[in-house]
Amino acid sequence: MSPALSSDGSMVAYVAGDSSRIDLFVRRVRGGEPVQLTDDDALEGAPAFTPDGERIAFTRHDSLGGTPGIWVVPTLGGERIPVAANAGWPAWSPDGSRLAFVHSPPGENDAIVITADDGGNREVVFENEAPYLQLRSPAWAPDGSQLAVVRSLGGSSGEIWLVPVNGGEPRRLSVDPPGVVANGPVYTSDGKTIIYSSNRAGTRNLWRTPLDGGQSVRLTAGAGPDADPSVANDGSIAFANSRWRYVLFVHEVQTSERRTLVTHAAFLWAPTFSRDGRDLAVSRAEVDGSWHIWLVSLDEATPRRLTTGTPPQIYPRFFPNDASVLYSSWTTPGRVWRVPRSGGLPTAITPEGEDAGYADISPDGRWLAYARAEDGTTHLYLMPLEGGDARRLTDNPGTLPRWSPDGQWIAFTRDRGFESGVFVIRLDGTDERRLTESGGWPTWFPDGRRVGYVVVGPDGNQRLYVVPLDGGAATRIAGIEYQGTNSPFDVSPDGRLLVSTDAVHTGDEIWLLEPPR
Repeated sequence: MSPALSSDGSMVAYVAGDSSRIDLFVRRVRGGEPVQLTDDDALEGAPAFTPDGERIAFTRHDSLGGTPGIWVVPTLGGERIPVAANAGWPAWSPDGSRLAFVHSPPGENDAIVITADDGGNREVVFENEAPYLQLRSPAWAPDGSQLAVVRSLGGSSGEIWLVPVNGGEPRRLSVDPPGVVANGPVYTSDGKTIIYSSNRAGTRNLWRTPLDGGQSVRLTAGAGPDADPSVANDGSIAFANSRWRYVLFVHEVQTSERRTLVTHAAFLWAPTFSRDGRDLAVSRAEVDGSWHIWLVSLDEATPRRLTTGTPPQIYPRFFPNDASVLYSSWTTPGRVWRVPRSGGLPTAITPEGEDAGYADISPDGRWLAYARAEDGTTHLYLMPLEGGDARRLTDNPGTLPRWSPDGQWIAFTRDRGFESGVFVIRLDGTDERRLTESGGWPTWFPDGRRVGYVVVGPDGNQRLYVVPLDGGAATRIAGIEYQGTNSPFDVSPDGRLLVSTDAVHTGDEIWLLEPPR
């Protein structure tokens, strides 16, 4: 939906469509027929009006490969003009002469860039760095002095930061316990407060926080999720209410039969098979923002919660003997933990203070491969589980390590996105090589000769591919369709089943919250 109000509150721009095609529309707030501004196979999103209401900037994902770019179109229709490539989330300056946006070149950190309205005179005002993975939703202060922006550790996570436009240190505005997220910031017209979406009260609603450090105020109530607020000069707020449910499913590799094991109102993510192939471990979110590891039997499909407490727990992996489960804490800094499969108190594996996560255990149970955030990026490390110092595996960036079944190789990617490609390396750091030019989130097939991975298709939804370890063309795994992205998968030890999660869209609405008259 991504509703955007014009400054005078008379018009709203938004996107609508289905999973394979989304177009840009505009209509008057008080009624009338919508005007369709795009009509193509690309995916449009994140519209933003100029202050005078004459033009709309938006993100366009190219249908030829999903590459995002920023375009500008007259409000009532006309020629669409490209402004920036590898970019999204446009925001107009208060005088309408400049655009701020997120620049996301493949293989590089996200950055906030300011440019003239025609794409010239670019200036980088802020560059993200590990452990943060993404930047989203920049918004100008009314006096043009700073930008509010979301910094994300990945997925749904979000923290609101304030970035000075003309130099200076950014500061974090939203400070909440782990698992509480804030997204979609916009300034009120007086520049004194920021409105955004947060789940701090147990579900995603709209909140208002003063910049001077005063108490936050909840603006909407109910089940939500309320998101993507947009504010007009008179204080009117448009926002989206988009409803989804999430499923955990297994896919028969030979027959392409799909069986849903669990349905849940919030995220299900990154499932993995036990080494005996009988159980699954999966990260499960709740509407209050907490994340825990759950176990699901393939026979009963009745979930059992394994972990408790805070911080959020994600990305499980079974130890070779299936007696314990490995997971990461989704915090800054992160840490790798183990917990008995039968339940109980967790034990930390990586040292306190080291920002570690997304780990995997070697088939013989002797080594931990994990990603460590340092020097503004992430590197792969190997640590002996029986004691001893960890060592860096390669000087190149790396994350998401996965051991080959024979323990001779580690597959990994440069970052947690979908563009950097899949690499492999031996345990002594030799023979590092690229298997694919794009894609991410690798997983091995049991024969040890093939690596599966995730790419984003032309329709903006993820697809699964397999590439041979020894080189050769990648092939798509048939019979699996997704809505959206960010659904890692795993393959059963016998190669018969594939497990993953997916989102099912159930409805969209745009709401208008009007100030007292």
